[in-house]
Amino acid sequence: MENPDTRVQYTKSRFQQAVVELLGEKAIGAVTVKELCDRAGLNRGTFYLHYTEPMDVLHELEKRFYEKIMDGFSPSNEESLTDRLKVMLTDRKVFAAILSRNGDPAFPVRACRLAYERVVHQEASEEKGEQEIPEEFQFIFAGCTWLIGSWLSSSDRIPPEQMARKLLLLSSGVYNSSRKQTEGGRE
Repeated sequence: MENPDTRVQYTKSRFQQAVVELLGEKAIGAVTVKELCDRAGLNRGTFYLHYTEPMDVLHELEKRFYEKIMDGFSPSNEESLTDRLKVMLTDRKVFAAILSRNGDPAFPVRACRLAYERVVHQEASEEKGEQEIPEEFQFIFAGCTWLIGSWLSSSDRIPPEQMARKLLLLSSGVYNSSRKQTEGGRE
C-alpha cells in the first residue's frame, strides 16, 4: 500500500506545477479553482482537502522558495549569493513564476520583511511588533528581487557568479551612497 504522505506530496506537487504553468498565462488573482484542477488533472474535492483557494498553493511555493534561499544565506558573501542563485536555477520555472508580475503582489513585501528580520537583525530582538524597514533596504531588496526575476526568465542569462557580483556591486553602491548622504547631512 502506498504511503499516505507520499500521495499527499504527489497531489500537492501536481497543484503546484499547475499554478506555475498558469502563472505563465495570467495573474494569480485570475486563476480559478476549476482551471487549477483541470491543469493538475485532479478534482475539486481533492483541491479542497488541501487548499481553500489558488493563492494558498502559491503561498506554499513561496514558503518553500524562501526557505531554500535563506537557509544559511549571507547577503554580503559572494559565494553564498552564488550558491543561492544556483539553487534558483535548479527550479528556475518555479522561482521565475513566483517573482513574475503574475505572482502574488504582496510576496515581495513579505519577503522583504522576513529578509530584513533575518539578515539585518540576526539576533533575536526583545522588541515586539514590526520594526520599520529602512528605505535603503527596501530599495535594494526590490531592485535585487527584480533583477533576479528578470535573470531567471532570460534565455541568455549570465552565469550565477557574474550575477552575484552584479547584485553585490549594485547593493553596496546604493548602501554606501545612502550612508554618505546621511553622514553628509549631519555636518
